[in-house]
Amino acid sequence: MSNDVVIAKIKKNAVSEVWVVGKIYAGQLLCDIREHFHPADNPEWLPTKKGVSIPPELLGLAVDVAEEMAIQDHVGEVRSIPRGRTAKIRFAICEYQKHIYGEIRTYYLDGSETGEWKPGKGVTLPLSKLGQLVEALRLAEDEIGEQ
Repeated sequence: MSNDVVIAKIKKNAVSEVWVVGKIYAGQLLCDIREHFHPADNPEWLPTKKGVSIPPELLGLAVDVAEEMAIQDHVGEVRSIPRGRTAKIRFAICEYQKHIYGEIRTYYLDGSETGEWKPGKGVTLPLSKLGQLVEALRLAEDEIGEQ
């Protein structure tokens, strides 16, 4: 994969989409799930810092967990996928200001004696869009698995 390959675009609202992209970053092949926005003064969609990258070896598990998240009926963590010893990718149903949404977020150990998990960047989607995320991750697994 020499260039970024856009696998899916999931519309959140008129000015925001979540893109699932196969890409090479720092020499490593990744599935990047990132929010993009469409500013009024620019015809192009631009990436934000809101996102998470999943290495190819974790994509199959990420599909399984996203499927679980899509049918979850209550707020809480669905499951976390370890990403090395000091990071994990957390899939959860969250609530903020009476809005309920699905979230994929990277968490890191803070390095203190207590060893607390601290949230990093992530992406959110309305519950109604989680099925589209599952399909996008399946396509990413197929696309990136061929590389």
